[in-house]
Amino acid sequence: MIIKEKISVIISVDRWLNSYRESGFTLIEVIVSLIIVGIMTAVAGMAIVTGINGYVFARDNAVISQKARMAVPRISRELMELTDVTTADASRITYERPDGGGVITQTIYLDPNDDVIKISAGAAASGGDDLVDRVSSFTLTYYKETGNWVAGTDDIRSLDAVKIDLDLTRSDGSADIAFSTTVIPRNTGAPGISFGEAN
Repeated sequence: MIIKEKISVIISVDRWLNSYRESGFTLIEVIVSLIIVGIMTAVAGMAIVTGINGYVFARDNAVISQKARMAVPRISRELMELTDVTTADASRITYERPDGGGVITQTIYLDPNDDVIKISAGAAASGGDDLVDRVSSFTLTYYKETGNWVAGTDDIRSLDAVKIDLDLTRSDGSADIAFSTTVIPRNTGAPGISFGEAN
């Protein structure tokens, strides 16, 4: 009887060991599981990176738009009030405008060293206050009724409009964002404006 009990204990221990061995993972199962988890992690990581890039893109657009909303109306107000223009280049304008009881001379220009549009007192294109930075392009186009207006050649009374084109660079340098407006000066003594852009 003792032998029979010992054999039955040995058989039950053997069954228990066999069942324990069959309940584990094989090396192939572990490797396949790790590959699947790795693929799922990579997909989730790409989704997170795409979401972050979208956020940064939208934030950068908002910052650039805010800068343009501050600079373009300021330039527009200055040019709307002008009474005379002494220099009218593609990226610089020197003009006179009323100020209180007198007239002041100011210059709006693109500083190529800093990529900044500045406004300075006087006729010199140096110093002054920054209007907007990260400027990749700043173009002023001057129009009269029959084509382009030229400072020094055409009378100030024939200056019908000034078109402002401004391109600001994104912080990552990937692309420029363009802004444009047209200003119709109201103090030039023009008899009336029938403006049509000549492009």
